[in-house]
Amino acid sequence: MRPAAAVLAAAIAAPAAAQDLPIVLPDRATWTMTVERTSERNRPNAAAQIARSVSTSDVDWTADGDGGVITLRVRSAQLDGPNAAAFDTNALLDQPVVLEVEPSLAPTKVRNWPQVRTLLEQTIDKAVAEPAAALTAKKIFSDLSPEQAAQVVSREWSLATLSQGTALKLGHPVDYEDALPNPLGGPPIKSVGTFELQAYDAAAGRAVIEWKQAFDPQSASASVGQALSAMMARLAPDKAKEVQAAFASMQINREDACRHEIDIPTGLALKVVCTSAMTTSAKGQTATNLDRWTITQTRPQPSAKIN
Repeated sequence: MRPAAAVLAAAIAAPAAAQDLPIVLPDRATWTMTVERTSERNRPNAAAQIARSVSTSDVDWTADGDGGVITLRVRSAQLDGPNAAAFDTNALLDQPVVLEVEPSLAPTKVRNWPQVRTLLEQTIDKAVAEPAAALTAKKIFSDLSPEQAAQVVSREWSLATLSQGTALKLGHPVDYEDALPNPLGGPPIKSVGTFELQAYDAAAGRAVIEWKQAFDPQSASASVGQALSAMMARLAPDKAKEVQAAFASMQINREDACRHEIDIPTGLALKVVCTSAMTTSAKGQTATNLDRWTITQTRPQPSAKIN
């Protein structure tokens, strides 16, 4: 179950006390989404690597059954940081991502996953000079089902839609437990999270929801360790035991947080600020990843396209 769906289910017991925030979109609505992202990587005995990106996408919505279909078309993309020159951002303009979504617009499946996966693999081939490293990177995507891919390759869209479609009581946090997919292919990772409606202004048409989530450290370490061991067993069998021993005592911590400003009339999160902090420790050394996203969306409008 999607985290927000679990929160919505919990609120059904007291519907009169909760503020409903359903998605209400014009027929065949269109809008734009801009994502600004900063990624900082810190590794032992190495200088910090900082990368920045800004992209703007056109969003098309089509109702379909209980959910619908979202088509994301990148209009522009700019990268700044290590290896940025190796990535062909123009290639992103040629391949839309078609997502099957829930009523909250949360993604459930990449409908055109074979085409998107091919683009990702071609991008890796151009950007990664070492064949073994390129093969390892591509293997991550080749093992993903269209359903798993929806959570990996459309991460910004997933973050933007996290708090949409909820029903929460002002100032009353709702906790939940979840099992997150491991993008490396290992077992699901246990996590605990919280949603809280912090503000609801009907006159201004705005609501603010705070979301937090953290890995269960033991579950994360076990899942990632198994995935890496299996990967090495395929790619370098002679080093599989060495890798397994190296990750036996590995500790992984991850904390995510988002602040969603919801447009009450449409239910869409027009501004989202998220952070994700991950720390990995093994053999007395620690590596950290810190990511920050600022996601803004325009208010949806009926499509001007003519069939």
